[in-house]
Amino acid sequence: MFSKLLAIAMGTVVFTGVPRTEEQQSAHHCPPIAANVAIIQDASKHSPEELGYAHLCRGIQSSIIGNTAEAADDFLKVLAFWPNYPEAYVYAGDAYRAAGDLPNALKYYSKALTGQYSAGADAFAGRGRVFELQGHYNLAEQDFGRAIASTRKPVYLNDIGLVFAEDHQPDNAILAFDKALEIQTNYVPALEYRAQLLADRGQYDKALADANLAVKTSAEAAAYAGLGYVEAKKGDVGAARSDLQKATTMAPLNPLYGRMLAALGGNGGVMDKVIAREPDRANNLVLRASTLLSNGESAKALSEANRAVDEAPYNPAAYSERAWIKHVQGDDAGALPDAEQAVTLNPKSAAALATRAEVYERLGRMREAEADYRASLAINADGAAAKAGLARVTKAR
Repeated sequence: MFSKLLAIAMGTVVFTGVPRTEEQQSAHHCPPIAANVAIIQDASKHSPEELGYAHLCRGIQSSIIGNTAEAADDFLKVLAFWPNYPEAYVYAGDAYRAAGDLPNALKYYSKALTGQYSAGADAFAGRGRVFELQGHYNLAEQDFGRAIASTRKPVYLNDIGLVFAEDHQPDNAILAFDKALEIQTNYVPALEYRAQLLADRGQYDKALADANLAVKTSAEAAAYAGLGYVEAKKGDVGAARSDLQKATTMAPLNPLYGRMLAALGGNGGVMDKVIAREPDRANNLVLRASTLLSNGESAKALSEANRAVDEAPYNPAAYSERAWIKHVQGDDAGALPDAEQAVTLNPKSAAALATRAEVYERLGRMREAEADYRASLAINADGAAAKAGLARVTKAR
């Protein structure tokens, strides 16, 4: 199985946020976000085709900067103008999954697979990822199999490899990674994950070959972290420290590489084993925390939010949710550091800004609250909580 720290760190390569957003924006030739906002705000002057395109592009752009709730809303609005465009359901599913809202993600992936027009492979793969997060490995394997049967993309083979690994089927996992690499010999995620499994088996030469090719291909922090893991397993502590230090230097805002570095012991360090996809699992914990809070169970909600922060300490949603829970409990002094960290990690999150604004307001810091409410509304003009908060603080002047 995978190292806990490495699984968290390397999960950022493919599986956090909404998949394929940069690719989508390029494929759709999206104009700057301001142009899309202008079209949407002046809807009466534009055709349904133009409005659908503007919502699609704004949704993709919102996904890129982490505003997943706003993205999902835009993708669903696309369907009002383009009713025969099932890919919008897939995009909405991607956004809900990234936000940790698995029931809605499952709902919209399934919608994309019904009716006269079907989105096909991407919808099967998205639904498979949800099933995997829910622990329904058999269903996940079936959906990824359907995606692969439709189109043999390395990403789908890599995904089913991760499902097999999580389901304690390392032989099948390696076979899936092998097939992904037959299609694209330098497909970095499959190289990185296969290297981990091979290292866990003691096949260090093959693992090093994969990890080194991943570094040569991408030269990104996650690839150096993966190489460091293989070296640590082999017992080459000096080389492992060197490569993990490179990862830490390249991604100083990601504390996980530093934790991997600190985890090295005198014998190369045996890192804790858990399943992959920790970033998505942290988002699921955030969803559970929110549900518990809405049910009045704030103590349990705080416990889940603490777990989310522990598992993904670079995840802004985890900090924002924990800040909100503390705010609801009346602990605004305790909420403020979390609210500030959420905005630091994602300064373009309307929700995080609105949460910090409410904390500032409760603490009597009205100017800062007003600034955050205005910043939140500049990103999401329809934010009801931010509108109400801005009205309160301006009235209290």
